[in-house]
Amino acid sequence: NETIPGCKGPGGGRDWDYCYNTSGLVELTGGNDDGATDLAACTGECDSDAQCAAGLRCFQRSNGETIPGCFGPGGGRNWDYCYDPCIPQEHASSVLTAINSSDGAASPSIRDISITGPCGGALRGASISDKERGGCWRHVHPETGNVYDFSYWVSAHEGIARAEQRYNPVAAPAREGKAYMTFPDNICTYSRTDMRCWSDYKRYFQFVGLLDETLAFSALPLPLQTAGVAPAGAVGTRRAEGFEACGSPGETANDPRLPHSYGVRMQLRGEDTLFLHRPISDRENSRAMVHNNVAVYAHDQLRQRAAWALSQVLVVGADNDDDTERWLAYYDIFVRHAFGSFRDVLREVSYSPIMGDWLTYEGVRSRALSGKFPDENYAREIMQLFTIGLWQLQPDGTRELDGDGKPIRTYDDHDIVTFARAWTGFHRVAPRANIAQEERGNNNKNSIDPMRIEPDDRDFLPKIDLYDGFIGDGYPLCTDLPPRSFLRRGGTFVRRASPGEFDDRATDVLEPERGSPLPPAL
Repeated sequence: NETIPGCKGPGGGRDWDYCYNTSGLVELTGGNDDGATDLAACTGECDSDAQCAAGLRCFQRSNGETIPGCFGPGGGRNWDYCYDPCIPQEHASSVLTAINSSDGAASPSIRDISITGPCGGALRGASISDKERGGCWRHVHPETGNVYDFSYWVSAHEGIARAEQRYNPVAAPAREGKAYMTFPDNICTYSRTDMRCWSDYKRYFQFVGLLDETLAFSALPLPLQTAGVAPAGAVGTRRAEGFEACGSPGETANDPRLPHSYGVRMQLRGEDTLFLHRPISDRENSRAMVHNNVAVYAHDQLRQRAAWALSQVLVVGADNDDDTERWLAYYDIFVRHAFGSFRDVLREVSYSPIMGDWLTYEGVRSRALSGKFPDENYAREIMQLFTIGLWQLQPDGTRELDGDGKPIRTYDDHDIVTFARAWTGFHRVAPRANIAQEERGNNNKNSIDPMRIEPDDRDFLPKIDLYDGFIGDGYPLCTDLPPRSFLRRGGTFVRRASPGEFDDRATDVLEPERGSPLPPAL
């Protein structure tokens, strides 16, 4: 007497069998792991809602009842599976519409979709083409088909220390020519079926693209722009050949004619530290020595003094360590923009991993994901210390007063709570070559390159400004543009079609008449 997916009514009898459409349904899969968590929809076997991914519930069966949104026999009539209570069978058409309307240019077999469910809220996921079933689409984990650079784990994961020294369980798949890795038992402190093992470390990996996607060499993350990754002939041996991958802004090659004057840490392994050179006994002052050398002897003294003044406003703590490069890289922000826009200074400072660590917004996730309000440290300090201060001011610098003669505050606690949402999702990029290693805690952190925003951790809701409007209100909407604005003088046209995409059967191709002034104008 089981329910037929997508059907209703008594039918001819309790034992009658009926055909049904599996389009939009997910086949029951999974094993019987009592410790498994973060199980996807139609995955089992679960014993409680706590084992299912966020927003899903565990469907408890007693005699093979149909799991909403799923099909197939599964492991048994009494097996329980996770399901999405907000996507009933009749909602499959919305899913199919989202798949068909999504952009498949990057990878024809993978579509990232986002729809609004009947229970409210945005539903995110991915679908992958299943060629074995005649080209149908099936729901998969949102990370399916994503390609990441795992170079960080080859040397940094704690599981390697527990593995035999002659065997690196992370590097082995790459040496064997594989593009995937199965977690060895000694590589993760959780069960191998627990997604926490991935989510705990995801922030350390640089996203590259989608499986089967074609990328330009220059579009790869900087750590991957190497001769080993480049296609044949893309990187030459002489300076004038091929493609040059740059590192930090203003970074230059080492000059072998100059002596090594400062301690630079090249590698850390446990208690053993390898230094390029150790000519000074007090390594904690090495960054000050570099700064003093430049500030005193540089020819652009006005720039150096303006940079010093800016560094006294947008301050960070130096923590008495003997790292050099990361502090100088932060100070270089003020040198580059000494005569430029203060907005550019704020942008680079805000993306700096030094500031993200000092004012504790690095790695902060949205309230929807973490269950708690985002860290308010930077939201407060960027207003109080770095920009507008505590009180509204007159053009002559005196405080503005309200009708009662009291000073008017520039912001209140509500503004801080609201602005804290803007500083979510910031994560460091993966470590790369040609930067000094750190001695603190995790020695594989990249404290040189700007942080990136991880969309999954970002608060995606609108952000209110100080004037009861919304950030971005100053930008025009598409509906506000004048008619045929794309034909205005100065417009830019980008060719989206690939060669051979249009043929004689196309009906949406404009063919100007002979002598038309349009082609010369374009």
